Amino acid sequence: MSKRSKIEVPNKDMVRRIRQAYLGIPDDSPFDRHLLIWSFGNALRAAFVPEIPNALSFRGRRYQVEQRYIGDWDPILNSARRLVGLSILLWKVEPLLRSEFLHRHEDLNCDGGLLQILLHRDSEAETECIQGVGTRLYSDSQSDYMFLFPQWCDWGEVAFPVATADIPHLE
Repeated sequence: MSKRSKIEVPNKDMVRRIRQAYLGIPDDSPFDRHLLIWSFGNALRAAFVPEIPNALSFRGRRYQVEQRYIGDWDPILNSARRLVGLSILLWKVEPLLRSEFLHRHEDLNCDGGLLQILLHRDSEAETECIQGVGTRLYSDSQSDYMFLFPQWCDWGEVAFPVATADIPHLE
């Protein structure tokens, strides 16, 4: 019987190289930030962080990276081309799909394996297909989750509030 090999979670340098090749831009890309999304009560919060951490801590809880790739993501942009959320095609993340976490957040919409994370409601929003990779899913011992999306394209302005305080600590 053959052993199943794990799909390695891309590190920051791998994401940077893949992104440059995919977009045809030089290695000195200005896109060196990542969107971190986490739960605060029953609401989602977001902040841009400069690194891709191996683990995070928030309010006394430690979040470890899941050791599997969870799927390609696409930005959801409003008519003014402002980022309002992200869409991710999930695969093999049954614990997340069955979790209470998914059901308690009204800003998370899951239809089959397609998860939409809406950080700002906008009826004119549309998904832009870029198929970004490097997504990381973090979880803690209480089945709470955080998402990290490497910036692959120019999102321009965002339509949601960006947290500047009480942000998870990168480890």
